[in-house]
Amino acid sequence: MNDKVFSIIIPTYNSEKTLRFTLDSVKAQKYDLSKVEGLVIDGGSKDSTLEIAEEYDFVKILKNEKRLPEFAKLIGFNEAKGKYIVKMDSDEAFFSEDVLSRREKAFERFENSHLLVADIVKYVPVSKKEAAGNYLNACGDPFSYFIYRPKKTILSSFKKNVKTGGEDNAFLLGFSENDKRPIADGGTTTFDREFLLERFRERTNDIDFICSVSDRILDDTGNCICIKDDTVLHRSDAGFKRYLSKIRFRIINNIFHKNESGFSSRKASDGKRKYLFPLYTLSFVFPLIDSVFLMFKYKDIGMLLHVFYCYYTCFFIVWYSLLSLLKINKTNTEY
Repeated sequence: MNDKVFSIIIPTYNSEKTLRFTLDSVKAQKYDLSKVEGLVIDGGSKDSTLEIAEEYDFVKILKNEKRLPEFAKLIGFNEAKGKYIVKMDSDEAFFSEDVLSRREKAFERFENSHLLVADIVKYVPVSKKEAAGNYLNACGDPFSYFIYRPKKTILSSFKKNVKTGGEDNAFLLGFSENDKRPIADGGTTTFDREFLLERFRERTNDIDFICSVSDRILDDTGNCICIKDDTVLHRSDAGFKRYLSKIRFRIINNIFHKNESGFSSRKASDGKRKYLFPLYTLSFVFPLIDSVFLMFKYKDIGMLLHVFYCYYTCFFIVWYSLLSLLKINKTNTEY
């Protein structure tokens, strides 16, 4: 008899610097770990990632022949046995020891909601060399920052969408079709696996569905749960060059592989505003104002690079769009 409550899907690839940080935070939960399975889906790591994963009794290791995290999520979903699935990156960790218990109670309270997003993602540097880490954590990328203008918490960013709640600091957020929505690709987003099997069983083997599953739930139910101060630590290894590679990775997915990245499901949320991003960038003044604002907000001089990141992003959007028009395909091989 299956008694798993949480299945935690963790894509890995050469993740030795951060994986222990992730798995220790799961092990530290004041929760019956016999009801938790950690699914480490590895894309062929050459370092000690697998040796680290093998140290934890609650972990099961799976192979991801296609390496990229999108395919790992599909493998993990189809292997999962838990009632709830947590999408957790290998550089993320739970901040407190009661995350799983609080989330289980929140799902039980809001029984007609099947998606939960963390309230806060807090950046923790791996070393002093992570020049872009704070920017990555706060903004994601220049395009996402321009579209969503995120605040420090989900509840403050989507205050107008709060429908009800307050007990145990758990709130229900409601969204109409054209509302901006939380980006719930990672950040330990948790969803109801049993609901998905009942509602979308015929689509659960499709990578485009799995990669956009959070948006599909929002489309279907119009709501999600958020617990105030539910915090995720993001220990990103984001040096300057590595961050530029991440930007290119996202642009390539957005242009060439929308159905394998979840980008296609955000069209309604992005609206027409996305077409203004080049004008925003070329103005120079507005990115400069934002970079100064971000520097003071996060007390990090590295935020001044926002202007450069905008131009870098715009250049590659134009470049890869041109390649797409010429029917020249571009594929990500690493992340």
